[in-house]
Amino acid sequence: MVDSQESQRLAAASRQLLLGAEEADRAFGLRHLEGSEEVEDWSHSAEWELSDAFEVVWQDTAEDDLQILDQLVSEWGEAPDEEALLTIALTWGALIGDRILAAVGGEWIYRQDPLHHSLRFPRQQIDFFPMHAVLARFLVGPQAGLEAGYHQLVEFLTSN
Repeated sequence: MVDSQESQRLAAASRQLLLGAEEADRAFGLRHLEGSEEVEDWSHSAEWELSDAFEVVWQDTAEDDLQILDQLVSEWGEAPDEEALLTIALTWGALIGDRILAAVGGEWIYRQDPLHHSLRFPRQQIDFFPMHAVLARFLVGPQAGLEAGYHQLVEFLTSN
């Protein structure tokens, strides 16, 4: 990936997966009221395109579906260019966010820059950034696995 401002922005986002709610709002702006239709479209698009292109059979559980996405990234080969990576982060992140919400609750927080949309867990006052998690998986590698990140999130939510 070319070392441009955009690649630096994507790399920085990949390091911020879980933040306190107030810290998230300071870092990425306050709530933006629009975005739910956009995220829903991205989620459905990712689900359909991955089913079609890779013959993915979705299990409709966060753990199983994140394992499928981890496997797809492992088989990807060369990292996508910046524009493709941003698109993947938005669409796959929306899909991941929807799976996590179905599994453990929370709510979407929409921000002006959709890369920073997050899932908020009000009781614990934390935000999880599914789009950032996708970036981390591509940029950092298997040690930033999507399924492992989900397990860490669930562990945090259940222990706090």
